[in-house]
Amino acid sequence: DKTNKVVGINQLEFGKYYELPLMLSKRLFSVFDTDNDGFLNYKEFVSGMITLFGSEFKGLAKIVFSIYDFDKDGYINKEDIKSVFSYIPTNILNIQYK
Repeated sequence: DKTNKVVGINQLEFGKYYELPLMLSKRLFSVFDTDNDGFLNYKEFVSGMITLFGSEFKGLAKIVFSIYDFDKDGYINKEDIKSVFSYIPTNILNIQYK
């Protein structure tokens, strides 16, 4: 019976495990959720963690790239950068360096 099936962890629960800024938590969850069903199953979670914490630079770079590739088209374009900057609090942009 599919109604009793444990489908995995959702984005809200994922965010509770890590003390990350909300945007980063959402993007990391999206990168891990390879089947785009809104849940991380065991395989997605473990694979994501291994890549994030156990891989060499190339694997980590791929995750960071995927976090910035909002539209998942394989490119980081102007709209993706605008999306990233839209999550940065405006008071950070007004910091004056001494």
